[in-house]
Amino acid sequence: MKTFILITCVSAFIAAPLFGEPESAPAAITTIQPQPEIERLQQEFDRRRAEALRPVAAWYREQLETLQKKLFTEAPGSEAKVAEVLKAAKEAFWQEDQPELRQALLRSTWLWRSDYDPHGVPVTFRCDGTVEHIGMRGTWRVSGPSEVTIATQDRDRYQYILHFNTSLSAYEADLHNVSGIRMPAVQ
Repeated sequence: MKTFILITCVSAFIAAPLFGEPESAPAAITTIQPQPEIERLQQEFDRRRAEALRPVAAWYREQLETLQKKLFTEAPGSEAKVAEVLKAAKEAFWQEDQPELRQALLRSTWLWRSDYDPHGVPVTFRCDGTVEHIGMRGTWRVSGPSEVTIATQDRDRYQYILHFNTSLSAYEADLHNVSGIRMPAVQ
């Protein structure tokens, strides 16, 4: 008898969706555009990763500085290697800690104004670390908080330090009255 009741319940459970009322269709099917969604997720990932790594990077730099001071007093001359590693750690920190700045540079075209050209020319930052505009080629790197250093490869070999505003929409440099803005996206 128990078997009969069990089989009846299971049959009813299986048959109900087959013969029941049809499910209503969704009101509106929303289409997710994969590329903007992927970019948004990547930006959020980069931001969260940088945020999570800040304490670890700070601890590492602090330990290197302590070691450098210790070696300075205990083994003069040997602190040079630690200084090298510390410098590399500081540079890596700025590269990794500001994904918003890096993304703003790579995803936009910027205007470069200077004493030589007050109207400005478009400047492009590339992911391989190169930068160029008409009349200038060089390399760039994030070198501090809201700061980018450009080393030109021209015959004059200038080094510009660009200081960006908090909204990452404009910058000013330390040489030749250089300044610029993020150019609006072309629709």
